[in-house]
Amino acid sequence: MALTEKDLLKKKQELETAKSTVAELTGEKNTLLKRLEKEYGCKDIREARKKIKTMQTGAETLEKEIETKTQEIEDKYFNDED
Repeated sequence: MALTEKDLLKKKQELETAKSTVAELTGEKNTLLKRLEKEYGCKDIREARKKIKTMQTGAETLEKEIETKTQEIEDKYFNDED
């Protein structure tokens, strides 16, 4: 099945659009990677994932500590049966 000139021109336009989209997305990716490095000190996605895990663990630890301290305060000041 041979393509007509019109079909070929349409395919050419689709290819040019795809190239443009790839270039845009590549630029956005590079911008985000630079921002990731500047703001969080991560050189790539792998480092960012590790940092996220570390930060999540830290946040969970702080959350537990806050809950414990809050409970201690409630027990000491609000649940006193004196």
